[in-house]
Amino acid sequence: SRREDSDSNDRFAGAKDTSPKARAVRAELLSFLPPAPDIRKVIAETSHLWCLWDENFPETFSQFEFPAELAECTVAPAEIAKVLVCLAVSVIHLLPEFDFSALQKPFDPQELSVRCTGAVDRLIVRDDDFAGTLPGIEAQMLLSKYHLNEGRLRKAWLVNRRAIEFAHLAGMHLSTRTRTPTDTLYERRLRIWCALTTGDRSLSLILGLPYGVSENFFQPQIEQ
Repeated sequence: SRREDSDSNDRFAGAKDTSPKARAVRAELLSFLPPAPDIRKVIAETSHLWCLWDENFPETFSQFEFPAELAECTVAPAEIAKVLVCLAVSVIHLLPEFDFSALQKPFDPQELSVRCTGAVDRLIVRDDDFAGTLPGIEAQMLLSKYHLNEGRLRKAWLVNRRAIEFAHLAGMHLSTRTRTPTDTLYERRLRIWCALTTGDRSLSLILGLPYGVSENFFQPQIEQ
């Protein structure tokens, strides 16, 4: 038998994790962020990207006043990882005329991107506790997009496929087929599941590899 776990959604969302491990990872991830004024300048110059991410991942920006209260936040470490990947993509897409010397703490965009994504890979993707949460799965999907932008199709496929495996373990292939009134994360689950499966099919088609999700766990969700 299996008992209904009323806290499963909260744990899956990684909310308010105050364990010593989470605090340590959260602090290390925060250490990679540039000063708040510099982040605001990057966001202002790449607003088209941040509007897209805000539309697809509204929870990232609704849980705290980004970036003013990040240091005191208790959000899931993987939520901060998502911000880092978005920032890594943003600095790569800054226009050539962007004046890095005018920043409070000047940085090399390529170096910052590598450091941020490397930290996310090491602290979130390779840790099953964080990678298995919903924000952890979303962080892996974003990291896959980063590798795709950089032309690393095989790496993008591997990261995306790992995210799908964690989604399978969490039962997302089942929980996204039919809407359940008590599932407060349904829309978020459906959004990320469709993004992962369509990304997997595109990459698999290019690389000549088999799909990671069968049609009966793909078509119903896409139709929704």
